[in-house]
Amino acid sequence: MRKRHWHQLASAVGAPAGSFLEGSSAGSSPSSLPSSSSSPSPSVTSVADLLALDLPSKAAAVAAVVERARREVGVERALQRIATTWSSLALTFAPFGATGVAAAAPPPALADALEGDALTLQNLASSRLAASNPEFIGAVSLWSRRLSAVDALLCAWAATQRKWQALQAIFAGSEDLRARLPAESRRFDAADADFRALMREAASQSPLVIDAAAVAGRVPRLERQLEELEGCEKALQGYLEAKRVAFPRFYFVSPADLLDLLARGADAHAVERYGLFLFCPLCVLPSSLCSDPEKLETRKKTRQKKNSLSPPSHLPKAFDNVHSLEWRKDPLTGRKIRVALGMYSGEGEYVPFVEPVDCGDGGGDGDGGEHSGAPVEVWMARLVAAMRAAMADDFRRGVGSYDDSAPPPARTAWILGHCAQTAATVSRAYYAAAVGAAFRDAEAGDDGALAAELARQRAQLADLIATVARSDLSANDRRKLITLCTIDVHARDVLAALVDERGSTADCFRWASQLRYYSDAATGDCSVQICDAEVAYGYEYVGNCGCLCITPLTDRCYITLTQAQRLVLGGAPAGPAGTGKTETTKDLARALGFQCYVFNCSDQMDFRAMGTIYRGLAQTGAWGCFDEFNRISVSVLSVCSTQYKSVLDALRARAETFVFEGVETRLKPNAMAFITMNPGYAGRAELPESLKVKEKGRESEGGREGEEKRKRTSSIFFFCE
Repeated sequence: MRKRHWHQLASAVGAPAGSFLEGSSAGSSPSSLPSSSSSPSPSVTSVADLLALDLPSKAAAVAAVVERARREVGVERALQRIATTWSSLALTFAPFGATGVAAAAPPPALADALEGDALTLQNLASSRLAASNPEFIGAVSLWSRRLSAVDALLCAWAATQRKWQALQAIFAGSEDLRARLPAESRRFDAADADFRALMREAASQSPLVIDAAAVAGRVPRLERQLEELEGCEKALQGYLEAKRVAFPRFYFVSPADLLDLLARGADAHAVERYGLFLFCPLCVLPSSLCSDPEKLETRKKTRQKKNSLSPPSHLPKAFDNVHSLEWRKDPLTGRKIRVALGMYSGEGEYVPFVEPVDCGDGGGDGDGGEHSGAPVEVWMARLVAAMRAAMADDFRRGVGSYDDSAPPPARTAWILGHCAQTAATVSRAYYAAAVGAAFRDAEAGDDGALAAELARQRAQLADLIATVARSDLSANDRRKLITLCTIDVHARDVLAALVDERGSTADCFRWASQLRYYSDAATGDCSVQICDAEVAYGYEYVGNCGCLCITPLTDRCYITLTQAQRLVLGGAPAGPAGTGKTETTKDLARALGFQCYVFNCSDQMDFRAMGTIYRGLAQTGAWGCFDEFNRISVSVLSVCSTQYKSVLDALRARAETFVFEGVETRLKPNAMAFITMNPGYAGRAELPESLKVKEKGRESEGGREGEEKRKRTSSIFFFCE
């Protein structure tokens, strides 16, 4: 009971004001409420005085006063709890990198406290109990204004600080940007100086959130800084587009990642050290379009945590499987300099470059200082050229060193001496040449030519399987041999089918429907043929990633996709979810030496995002696979179909440049897009096809007698039906 309640009780029972105050255990109002005025001396001092009031007849009025007092105590306690909570919530300031600025960080409980207390105050303000009490109205209004100020401050502060953190490294660390955008650089410098001064002031004052929000003019000052920083960011968009045009693989890097990359891009070691060499050919598009620096910071922390336990990650969507680089070391100090000597895959496979790649300023030693060096798009373009030159050179050397007449153990030793991609490609080239020679012998009258070639293939496969079973192989060598076993199992099956069908010419469909690799005698370049389609090998380094089991269904998919490219139409592998449509597309791209970007489509994709992807595919010559394409909204599909048609029209015209969305765009002839859709489960796959996959998987890992076991298992299931 408070003083006001005793006054109300006296009025309800007809006693003089202040009759019950002295000697009560009421106490006073909480510190968050105004105190009541003093009351006169009590007049009810004895039992006789109480009996004279006839309280039993006024029980209802007394009960109403007591109930009101009970409910008002709940309001007071809620206000007291709010006051106690916000008396302990304080900002923390921690250094942000090497900028000399202490960045503000709110306490973890602040967001929940702000949301919960604001809701509590809103409920109190709308209650009749509080509205009828001036003391409550004043306290609720006071705390509502305070929390509104806190919310405004935190929103403005967080937005400004995130924007400053995203732009500071860009403008401070990129001389190229400052030279291209001098006015915006000066604009940023002014906002940067003001923000630094504000942060110094905030760090020297009371850290309580309530006190920080009460500083006059702080929110408008932050909002002005944010406006200036956003103006600088808008100017960056044209700068980023220029970088993407210079190095088109940047089209598949999110704006936030690209800005972060450009900030450190002049220092190739920093790009690798900070885990920005990150590539995953699977792009979740809404994330790749995200420019939220907070999410970027989370991704960076995750990368740094991984890099503390393992070697640096991959190049940012620039390569399929270049994980890190081998750097030249200074002969005097042993320190790495910015000259790359070779590349490592994610599996640890190493391939040297034909010539060292200068990732510095082009001066020879590639070590001109922390922030000096060539722009990132320049040295990354050098890496792309060096990667392709290395793979082309390795292919030519592999063709020259392969001895097709040597016994199977010699072939196995040759495989172990080359990188997985070269070993697979050269083996396929010699296989196509050997089968072609067998066809010519058959046409000349040698009826056993194909059977002899089949026997040779079986001997080679048996030696590979025996080698895989050895325990002294490294993980990379074992993975490489498993890949070659998978390829050789399919080669054996194709030859066995040709022998069974008595194929006698190279024009038969069984042979024409296979991927056939050839080496040009004049140039040494590799090309791939399937049916009437011929594709120049792309020499994109794919590492030692293995390959899918090749079945007749895989062959049909390969035919469909390569014919789609030949006819410049694009392809759409169909089938139930989980049947390998996307993986088959990726595997074919790797078999052809192309880079394949996979995009997980969603209803969040708009025509601008699709246009960016098409522009990137056109300029890089890469493949794009849009997974679950039918999840995109119909309104967007109608626009992106027109966008893609303009790309296809330019491909058919064999143009080197074309106008895309009003901008002249370069065009590479290998650019292509494919889509996959999941219409629903159409039923289970037929058992024989599944068994073929299992049989080939077992053989590639050292299993024997797979064909005989498949036949017996098929018979068992046939009789079970």
